[in-house]
Amino acid sequence: MSFKSTIGKGGTAAATTDLAAGGAQAAARPRHGRMIMGRRTGGVVLAAVLAVPAMLLGSAEQASAANGGTVTWRNHKNDFFLSAHGGRVWDDKWAGVSNYHLWSEYQNSDGSWNLLSNDGQCLVGFNRQVYTEPCNPRRDQTNHWQRWYEVATKTGWALKNRQTGRILDDAGDGSIYANDNDAGNGDPNQRWY
Repeated sequence: MSFKSTIGKGGTAAATTDLAAGGAQAAARPRHGRMIMGRRTGGVVLAAVLAVPAMLLGSAEQASAANGGTVTWRNHKNDFFLSAHGGRVWDDKWAGVSNYHLWSEYQNSDGSWNLLSNDGQCLVGFNRQVYTEPCNPRRDQTNHWQRWYEVATKTGWALKNRQTGRILDDAGDGSIYANDNDAGNGDPNQRWY
């Protein structure tokens, strides 16, 4: 069992635990170690610690990045951040230099997610191309090219495009593309956390 905490926009903390694997984990949608941005204070840490017993009893609500929560995605192989600005998408090891690695997420009714870059554009998977474009990221307002399923795997999260079924892949040279094949848990270029 592992403990995960997220810090919401208002500085409040929530906690989750991984009690099950596989489909239950994906359905419950724990936030797998990505941090939702917010203020860090001693009170927040205390609130997170106090939330653990409540979660174990099942009385606390699950943490989520839904409705505009800010997250980061890091590639499993190289530990670089998924970054975007001005329509371009790449991996970046220097997250502290800019905010290009910050994403806001909005969940759609079909279970997919809209990933909004820090400059207000949605992540798009068009055939093998991955880029950002202007959009309305709110629930069910995007087209299927702009929607991504976040699929839990044993080695991280696979980001699968709703329209194409292709998997977000790091080419290893700083570029990001959509791969036709999910190579499974053996390809860390296709896994994110």
